[in-house]
Amino acid sequence: MVYYFTLGLSKKIDLFGSSFFTKFSFSNSLFSSYEPPVTTLDDKLSGYKAMFYINHNISKKFYIHSLVKYHSMKSSSDLSSLRIGLGIGYILF
Repeated sequence: MVYYFTLGLSKKIDLFGSSFFTKFSFSNSLFSSYEPPVTTLDDKLSGYKAMFYINHNISKKFYIHSLVKYHSMKSSSDLSSLRIGLGIGYILF
């Protein structure tokens, strides 16, 4: 398990006559721990993650959104991952 400290910013922006909600966050690892059955790892994980999210209402109930998230972890070996997503959302309430 990795514990992070996270700072984030969000802002509504207007581009080309349309409103967009944006969010950015950056997290840095504070410490990590292992639980059984992983008992042979001596190195602790450290690293960071960053995320950018944007959405735009396309009607009163529907919106489109996108997410880009990057993880970078270091230990006895390095691991990085990039997630990119696009979606359509529905506002229930």
